[in-house]
Amino acid sequence: MPAVPQLVIAALLAVLAAGSAATLVLERRLRERSPELFRAIVGNLALFSLLAAIGLGYRLVERGLAGASRPATALHLLSAQLFALAVLKVAWLRSFAAIAHALERRSLTKRANLATATGAGAAALAALAGWVQAARTDSLSASLVLSVAIDVVVLGGMVVVAAALWRASASASGLAQRRAMRWFSAGTLTVVAFIGLSFAAGAMWAAWRGAVQALAHTVALLVYEILLVAWAVRWADAWAAEALCDAGDGGAFEPAADRCGLSKREREVAALLCRGRTNKEIAAELFLALQTVKDHNYRIFQKAGVRNRTELARRLTSPASGDGER
Repeated sequence: MPAVPQLVIAALLAVLAAGSAATLVLERRLRERSPELFRAIVGNLALFSLLAAIGLGYRLVERGLAGASRPATALHLLSAQLFALAVLKVAWLRSFAAIAHALERRSLTKRANLATATGAGAAALAALAGWVQAARTDSLSASLVLSVAIDVVVLGGMVVVAAALWRASASASGLAQRRAMRWFSAGTLTVVAFIGLSFAAGAMWAAWRGAVQALAHTVALLVYEILLVAWAVRWADAWAAEALCDAGDGGAFEPAADRCGLSKREREVAALLCRGRTNKEIAAELFLALQTVKDHNYRIFQKAGVRNRTELARRLTSPASGDGER
């Protein structure tokens, strides 16, 4: 069985690969349908991959120095990597907050940006102090304690943002938006809870500290990436379509449906599709068989000349969605 440090390195490589794959998936799912949400998530994943890359470099240097006295240059390199990780973790927390705000369809406030800048500056100064301490004492103990402290602050910030998003979901105007916000919050809290339990295990059992704990955290971050992509694939269409319906002109639906040649039943189905309802929910609400709903979906998409719910919502809610766009 491979040594734990080797597993940590392998997991970090998996995080980097997953980040690249996730960006490609989201490129197809979100760029045109919800540009603001796309930018927020891709920014989050880019910082995430950068964190993983620096963390991988740290582990490789640390592993190369295992069992040997650490020269001053190696200590400086490790301190520099911890310094970069401290600042990037705060920036990543801001990008996480940006996703939550995009889901609520509002921009980050000046107060949030100021808090992020202040936090990043404080983290940089503290990391710099740890760097100086490492140079004087040939020990990374202060930097490592700082790294754990920043991890706790970032995790706490994620809990605050996720909890606020869950509360905000209660006032969401549509079902799809409410579900997207709550699933995002639930997934985040699950990952944070796992990492928190890992910290607790490290505090109670010495065998859990060090590389084993690092492996647990890396796996948790990999799971976060996978959950984020799964969430986007599941909810992107419904969330974006519903957002378009809310933003669009309510009087544009019937003229657009006339131009597309939708029947009365197809209009009922199309309206529910734009509101984020699943096929099963539409079948239950309209007292139709599930296959009948799927058949209606096919005909609606064909008549409207669209490929997904977001495009359908855009065509049916925009006053300019005439034949010229088809």
